[in-house]
Amino acid sequence: DRDVDGYIRFLNRGNPIAQNYVQVGYDEDSPNVLWEVSAQREEKDIYTITYTATIKDGYHGFPMSDIFAAPYFEIEGAELLGDVFEPLTPVENGIDDFTGEPAYIYRDRAVYTQRVRAKAGSLLNCYVNATICANDTNCCTSNIVEFLLKLP
Repeated sequence: DRDVDGYIRFLNRGNPIAQNYVQVGYDEDSPNVLWEVSAQREEKDIYTITYTATIKDGYHGFPMSDIFAAPYFEIEGAELLGDVFEPLTPVENGIDDFTGEPAYIYRDRAVYTQRVRAKAGSLLNCYVNATICANDTNCCTSNIVEFLLKLP
């Protein structure tokens, strides 16, 4: 394969490993979203894990405030410190049929961060399950990625 990046993604598909950065998604288990995940050290044994979702055109994802479709993040090998934080502001998208309240979505990109405590060099087993819906039909799919992330 002359596409080196594509070939590396293919080789790493089962359990991609990176020093502090990994790309997963755009495959059969997660066709509508590409996750770029990185770990940055804040202080001794404290890291921020950043999940950046690039959502395909014609689809949207959800913020953590959506109790029905918010992404679910799991990290084994580290102690979670606080809740998931979202530095971007989702856009309003009409009224939610279930709650009667304004609904919010991410159209092209979503970012989520989680602070963790773990030893430098730890290998974290990470899991993301995100609901991604088509804009025109609201047909939703569960997009799942699992990967290993090595802390710097």
